[in-house]
Amino acid sequence: MTLTGGPDGKAVSLQVFPDKYRDFSNTPFTVSAADPRRYTWDANETDGKYAFSVYGPDGFLRSFAGQIVPADRTDVAIPRVEAELLPGRHAKVRLTLRNDGGRAVHYTLTANDYTGGTRRYHVAGGRSVVVHWPTEHGYYDVVITDGSGTGWTQRYAGRVATV
Repeated sequence: MTLTGGPDGKAVSLQVFPDKYRDFSNTPFTVSAADPRRYTWDANETDGKYAFSVYGPDGFLRSFAGQIVPADRTDVAIPRVEAELLPGRHAKVRLTLRNDGGRAVHYTLTANDYTGGTRRYHVAGGRSVVVHWPTEHGYYDVVITDGSGTGWTQRYAGRVATV
């Protein structure tokens, strides 16, 4: 977890919660530009499955769930998403939908709240697609699934500064 932008010395409080497979608990973090933090889910304890969420201020939420793909399995779809907040008058979220595997990933992006509707993208093995997700007065909430039946899903919600 990293923090970029804002005044020097700025920090943010984040909390990580398991959504499934583990007893309810929270792990708090204070993250600053000078002190990035790391959360590790030991998938050996959960038969390769994971499901956890990171909560922060102003509606910030990142949720991750799925099944670990063994390192020697490249013949499957391996989804990976990167999110970047683009502040400004027309604030948006840049989502880079990647496929680190050999079979196509069939992404579905669905607005959980706010604007965006539903969109579908097919990303071939080793490729990526960039999507600019809209905000509503800077707020966004999108759920991304891959359609593989592995339970892979990610959710990105929060607010982008609109200046």
